[in-house]
Amino acid sequence: MRTLLLASLALIGVGAGGPAWAADMRLKAPVYKAPPPVAAYNWTGCYVGGNAGHIRSKGDVALRPSGAFLDPFDIFSDPLIQDPLKRSYATSGSGFLGGVQIGCNLQHDRLVLGLEVDFNRSSLKETTDAHYDPIGLPSPLAVDLASRTEQVAKSLDWFSTGLARLGFALHDRFLVYGTGGVALARISSTTSVLFGPDGQLLANLRFVGSDTRTRRAAVVGGGAEFAVTPNWSLKAEYLFMNFGAFGYETPQSGPVPFFTPAFTWATTGGSTRVHFARVGLNYKFD
Repeated sequence: MRTLLLASLALIGVGAGGPAWAADMRLKAPVYKAPPPVAAYNWTGCYVGGNAGHIRSKGDVALRPSGAFLDPFDIFSDPLIQDPLKRSYATSGSGFLGGVQIGCNLQHDRLVLGLEVDFNRSSLKETTDAHYDPIGLPSPLAVDLASRTEQVAKSLDWFSTGLARLGFALHDRFLVYGTGGVALARISSTTSVLFGPDGQLLANLRFVGSDTRTRRAAVVGGGAEFAVTPNWSLKAEYLFMNFGAFGYETPQSGPVPFFTPAFTWATTGGSTRVHFARVGLNYKFD
């Protein structure tokens, strides 16, 4: 009995202290796992896309008598008579462009290296139109050169560029870059020199000529590109091309003289400087 009584008292004591003992126990907090980090965007890969923009140019062109006009026995070989027929013009024009591009990038850390080629159509055109009244020649000729109208048109029909670019990735999806390379362009030019009936010399003569050729230029520029999704990106860039000088002969329209060289008008142009800004949309393959 005595043993049973002591055991009962011990159980009562444990029961009375149970809540306090349980309060001293620390509950184990649940473990939360952090979500996996979002992978940084990488520009490495190849892409295709399209572009559109605005194009403008500045240049110069000169017209002067040539061919048989320069024969020592012709009166126009005299600089005093020939010089009034020489004219130079500053030219400019603008238009729109659109094209397609394909390229590849390789990213190392934040540095991005790339190569791109494109093909573009252009509506760029430069036009010069000038009219001159009859010119009185000095003595002893004392005659008038007929009035004349001179027209020169130049257009850039298409161009293609091959570009290398060096960029730096900012804030994950934003890329800024510089670019440079070479361009090939189809440039056409036409010249018309028409003399009026109101003079003793060159009255009613017409000189018409044209030239179309593929020309080469250096290209430099820069831009920025933003990755909208893992595959699609938008870009905006500015580029500058500088084409070399050109020249061609504009022969007399009508009956051909029996001697060579024929009476012609020479058209020469200095470098044509082309600027264009465009936006593009690219799709990068996984």
